[in-house]
Amino acid sequence: MVNESKNDLDDSIFKKVVETMPVGVVMYDVDGQIQYTNSHYAGLYNTTASALIGTRIWEVVAALDQAQFESYWDAATEVGTQSIETEHRSDGTQLQLKATTTKRTIDGAVYHFRTVQDVSGQQACERRLEQTNSRLEAWNETLERKNDLLEAQNEQLESFASIASHDLRNPLSVAEGYLDLAKEESDSEALDTVSTALSRMDTLIDDLLRLAREGESIGTPEPVDLNTLVTDAWENVPTETAELVVEESCIYGDPSRLQQLFENLIRNAIEHAGPEVTIRVGPTEPIITSTRYDETNQFASGFFLADNGPGIPPADRESVFEKAYTTAERGTGLGLATVKEIATAHGWQVRCTTSDDGGARFEFIGTGTHPDDGESTPGH
Repeated sequence: MVNESKNDLDDSIFKKVVETMPVGVVMYDVDGQIQYTNSHYAGLYNTTASALIGTRIWEVVAALDQAQFESYWDAATEVGTQSIETEHRSDGTQLQLKATTTKRTIDGAVYHFRTVQDVSGQQACERRLEQTNSRLEAWNETLERKNDLLEAQNEQLESFASIASHDLRNPLSVAEGYLDLAKEESDSEALDTVSTALSRMDTLIDDLLRLAREGESIGTPEPVDLNTLVTDAWENVPTETAELVVEESCIYGDPSRLQQLFENLIRNAIEHAGPEVTIRVGPTEPIITSTRYDETNQFASGFFLADNGPGIPPADRESVFEKAYTTAERGTGLGLATVKEIATAHGWQVRCTTSDDGGARFEFIGTGTHPDDGESTPGH
């Protein structure tokens, strides 16, 4: 008695499981007559389970006729399963169905047990994946072409830089030779200025070659005194009657590239604000404390260069850093572009805003931390 109740319970649980499965389940006999189906299967064909009982399977599945059914039936064995995929339209929606059929003999009668699953979503995902892969392949091909072009341009740039540096060094060597002769005949301080300018030209030629070969790279960062750096840059630019005011501070950076940065900023200020412009350079808060060089040093977390000229309109403050952008009659449009490249190579942020005097103000953020240090400790 207990065993019979247990069997009844098992049958009841089995039916509930089959009825609530997220796939369609159908059983039909050798004549194709449906003996059982769950509601999910009936729902795929917009009908009810009770309405399907007794109907022929090919009357339900539009893609299957009686001849195909008989062939399908004969091909089935009791040791395996068959799987097919067919298209079906339901309420104007096209579904892709995957049917898996198993042949079984029960009490001498042969039946097919079939599960049917809607794989439209899966196939849609596969199609999207294929489309994405195709786009990625196209992008990769485009990137490869651009990379090949960039390599060719870099080779041309390096070749140009080598030729240019050679052609520049020839007259530079001549000038240095005549300078040595002039120093033998005179002790004029003007000759020292000429010597400094020629030395700076030689350094810039080296930087040109390095930039061509290594891209936007810098040398090893080191502590740099802001006042000394700006003063050296000032002496290499025709400043006429311009005035310079520098606040004491220290930053990390490549001294040669930073001198180039300030030379371009100073030259830009004089070209756009006039020969009597006042240029101010100083640190921004907070001050960073570092012990990298075996002693406690304080570095500015950023610095600024500001002038009292007409300023730069807000709409142009991003464009000024683009190559070939200039408003000066004889400008090359490379000065501020070079400034941004040097700042970016150091890992700094640079922005253009308005000074307290209404002129242009260029701010550089991130100059107080050595690239290998991570975060440093703010000082007071």
